[in-house]
Amino acid sequence: IFTEAEIADCRNQVAKFGTRWAVKEAVSKAIGTGFREGLRPKIIEVVTTPAGSIRVTPASGHHWPGGAEEWNWTISAAHEGSLAVAVAIAFLP
Repeated sequence: IFTEAEIADCRNQVAKFGTRWAVKEAVSKAIGTGFREGLRPKIIEVVTTPAGSIRVTPASGHHWPGGAEEWNWTISAAHEGSLAVAVAIAFLP
């Protein structure tokens, strides 16, 4: 369910994997399809920017339902112990 880049970025840190999963789920819900209509967890790639924030993008060669990859995304995510939470907000361009 994770891309090779996500696996490398998480460096076997369970909390980071949990946060990535929470982001993927939040994005799928913001798109409005959940993991249906061709949207799969591995198609949503969560990347860490050089500044340390996270952003979402379609995995290489993929598109999201309704052209959602073109929306302006704001992501907030956190983890504490064994819990992870994420919020995904998108605005049409």
